[in-house]
Amino acid sequence: MFIHEYEKVKMEILGSLTILMETADYIVVDKPAGWIVEQNPFKAQSVEAVLIKYLAQKKKNPFVGIVHRLDKVTSGVMIVAKKKSVLKLLNQQFATRQIKKEYLAIVENRPALVEAELVHWLEKDQKNKQAILYNTPKKETTQCHLTYKILNSKDELTLLQIQPSTGKFHQIRAQLSSIACPILGDIKYGSTKKYEENGIALHAFSLEFNDIEQQNIQKVTVNPPKNKWWDLLRSK
Repeated sequence: MFIHEYEKVKMEILGSLTILMETADYIVVDKPAGWIVEQNPFKAQSVEAVLIKYLAQKKKNPFVGIVHRLDKVTSGVMIVAKKKSVLKLLNQQFATRQIKKEYLAIVENRPALVEAELVHWLEKDQKNKQAILYNTPKKETTQCHLTYKILNSKDELTLLQIQPSTGKFHQIRAQLSSIACPILGDIKYGSTKKYEENGIALHAFSLEFNDIEQQNIQKVTVNPPKNKWWDLLRSK
């Protein structure tokens, strides 16, 4: 199949970063595990740096606005603004919890309840780059909560559908660990099983937001990576 020269350049620039949707206002991508979001001269490739290079093929000094972040070890859908005005509007949607996010996670063990809401107060341990959870409010903590539902379970692993209503530092990872169900491969939060290098079995599955220009609700989804763990639990 013939591929236009621009498409070849596009593929070379993006590498394993996949564009799921692009408009004049924003780009929605599937971030691979192992990638950081913001540019950092001391770390590997970033979503921000690659998108700047990609957009520079058509426009000099393009604007790339990071709306939200995914941990380096997390894969999945995220949105990036192409205009300052759009970045402001999307930030407002996140601040007022208009944007809906859904994650999938493979965890060790099986939660006691098929579905439940988890509520904690979270403190960020800056020194160890880890979230510490409490059951009651304490100084310098913020409330975080999510709901989960069991989708499948096999071989001491469980597939969860997760809907966080807050977006705090390492929130999902810490909250699932608190119920003795650490995410597969997440050694920082108690996992004892191996996953893929530079990743854990946490995937941002969908993102729903208000497209101001089109005046409608957009929902973008992307399936988890294809590997033996996700394949094991993908269907009953």
